[in-house]
Amino acid sequence: MRVVPRLRGMDLVLACRAFVAVADRGSFTHGAAAAGTTQPIASRRVAALERHVGGQVLDRAGRRPVLTPLGSRLLPAARRLVSAAEDLALDVDEATSRPVHLQVPRGWGPRVHADLELAGRDHGIQLAVHEAGPAQRAAAVGARTADVAVVAAPPDGATWSSVLGTAGAVADHTAPRLDLLRPRRGPSTPPRLWLLPEDDVPHVRDVVVAAADAAGLAPSQVVVAGSPGQALAAALDSRDLVLASAAEATRWELAWTPLESPAVRRGHDVVTDGVHSPATVRAWLGTVVAAALGVEA
Repeated sequence: MRVVPRLRGMDLVLACRAFVAVADRGSFTHGAAAAGTTQPIASRRVAALERHVGGQVLDRAGRRPVLTPLGSRLLPAARRLVSAAEDLALDVDEATSRPVHLQVPRGWGPRVHADLELAGRDHGIQLAVHEAGPAQRAAAVGARTADVAVVAAPPDGATWSSVLGTAGAVADHTAPRLDLLRPRRGPSTPPRLWLLPEDDVPHVRDVVVAAADAAGLAPSQVVVAGSPGQALAAALDSRDLVLASAAEATRWELAWTPLESPAVRRGHDVVTDGVHSPATVRAWLGTVVAAALGVEA
């Protein structure tokens, strides 16, 4: 028994496009031009469609091709397939041409934004970089206000993590343990430990607050800053300390000591809307993100 070759995928779409164009115009020459091909190719595609469906869809006996009964029956379905393929092509064009909106932590600055955009270009992606707080970034992808976000994550499962410590204007004021910040007798005001907005997440904030309480610190000694600038100003103007990474302390010209009790790490990962996989984004942008976070790639 002779096996009839079946069209698949794009070949079937192209055959249907040629069939619809020729049927609408009653001419292989004009139909081929409308389908963006030549008359011989359009003829071969219609013939391939006829082999696929097992019957003639156009009667070529006269001067102009005419729909056969089978062709009349199949034409609406062929139109739907061609229309669906065109809609898909438009969606693909839109998805690949519009910027990919990336949300990152506050304070990364224009140079990091530029490095991220350049890394995106290297992989054919136009990035639009925006800064937001950890809570906003965590919700952004689900709310469709971002396509990709660098989010705070528990360090055990994070792609990037960094050790946090106490940073202050004077080296003698930094402390490896929270109990060293305990209020002393006398008129002096006990130093406060400022948490950056980026660390206002349970796996950092709750650990530090619980440890501070256990170490005997007053509740007012642990403060979440409204901005990195607020925390830095307090450290520069007093004996207050900032919970920060070594990279941040260096950038701000502060002395730094890793916090040993409790040991705290800041973690980050990426989430995406599914168009690009997290693994792909990590491969494309990981070096820049790691440098911005002050960790090794």
